[in-house]
Amino acid sequence: MPLLGAAVGAAAGALGGRMADVGVDDDFIESVKAQVKPGTSALFLLSRDAVVDRVKEAFPSEHTELIHSLLGVLLFDLLPGLLLAVALSLVLFIAAASRRHVAVLGRLPGSGARDGRPGDGRVLLYGDTDMHADAEPVPGVLVVRPDGSLFFGNISRVRLAVRDQVRAAVPPPHTVVLDLGDSYHLGVPVLDTLDELRDELHRHGAALCLAHVRARAATDLARHPLATRLGRHALHPTVDDAVRAATGAPRAGSPPPAATPTRNSDETPPS
Repeated sequence: MPLLGAAVGAAAGALGGRMADVGVDDDFIESVKAQVKPGTSALFLLSRDAVVDRVKEAFPSEHTELIHSLLGVLLFDLLPGLLLAVALSLVLFIAAASRRHVAVLGRLPGSGARDGRPGDGRVLLYGDTDMHADAEPVPGVLVVRPDGSLFFGNISRVRLAVRDQVRAAVPPPHTVVLDLGDSYHLGVPVLDTLDELRDELHRHGAALCLAHVRARAATDLARHPLATRLGRHALHPTVDDAVRAATGAPRAGSPPPAATPTRNSDETPPS
């Protein structure tokens, strides 16, 4: 958690001198810096006459470690204290939201089948391969889904994660399907980075397709040059539609091709 670590370090350095004589000493600051590590978070409470045991009882089921300092005086007035709490909450939120897991999706067995007969035109379902051991990746098609909304704070990490998954895929994919179902808005930084991803995939011989684009996100996309560069053929309502288009399979619900009548070679054509 580099962002949170930097914020804690900066705050500790700036306030250390002022707080040394009122209960927040160097030992407390070093203790906080040692406990806030990558993958953890910190909750700061500024209170007068707090009972430490009652605060600890508020987190009975959490793996928490309580670090406290008894303040002899109230350090800040109410408004500055609230502003400090808001700033710390914002830092913690951005730090957590910037770590988006990018799941690789595979076909779930049994989906798209009726009475045990697959391929009857029903929509196939896809699930996270890390959560569903029986999920089957589609050969030549890499389906990925960021587990959360995309914004300027996490899109670069998502792009790098997709790039690494493309490099690790065997065989190399000819199509990457990005499921955007969790993103209801696509800002300019997000669209710019997706455009960079499209260029990078093109250099590796792969095409980028977007699936499950929400209505507002589709409006944002339509205003960006990425929409023209992708083309309408690269936008699909579902992951299944995108995979079927990439593999040349008929879309779900499409009627089977009509049979062409044949004629025996010894038949005499009508006069």
